Amino acid sequence: MNISYSDVEVIDAYIPQVKNENHSYPFIACNIDRIPEGLMSWKDPSKPYDFYNLYKDAEKIFEGTVYEVNPRAFSEVVHWNIDEDEDAEIARPYEQVQQLKPCYNL
Repeated sequence: MNISYSDVEVIDAYIPQVKNENHSYPFIACNIDRIPEGLMSWKDPSKPYDFYNLYKDAEKIFEGTVYEVNPRAFSEVVHWNIDEDEDAEIARPYEQVQQLKPCYNL
């Protein structure tokens, strides 16, 4: 049986999260810009995932300053669906991190 990961109907990805007893949903501790929302194991019906995304908070804090979010401070979770573009070149995450422009460390 040859079923690709992207074809499985009910799947969850490992998404680094921080749970807090004062909030109904966990804080997301990574960049999730490149994954489909269907890979998340929970959904708040009244707020988008970015509301809980600590990476987005860090971007907002540095906005308008000379500083940027250090790409090594947060994981980046990526999902490549090869079926969408059979000719797509799949970049290795390590190579992508090496191509990022330098940023300031605090």
